Amino acid sequence: MALIAAGCQVSWLAAEGDFVDPPDLLDPRYMGQGLYAGFSRETGLLFHGWHDSLEILGDHELLALSEPPWV
Repeated sequence: MALIAAGCQVSWLAAEGDFVDPPDLLDPRYMGQGLYAGFSRETGLLFHGWHDSLEILGDHELLALSEPPWV
């Protein structure tokens, strides 16, 4: 949340290597196997909590994070 306050449009927590450059950034086809949390002003915090294991965000959540106004 501090990242957003500092001017970032979106931030996320992912497994190492689960990153692509725009325009494919946050596209479920390329980043859908290892994002565990995300935050933007529009979505708020997207996170499934700490359970027995970490749960990845769903495709619909990645698409929500990639929605304008920041893209």
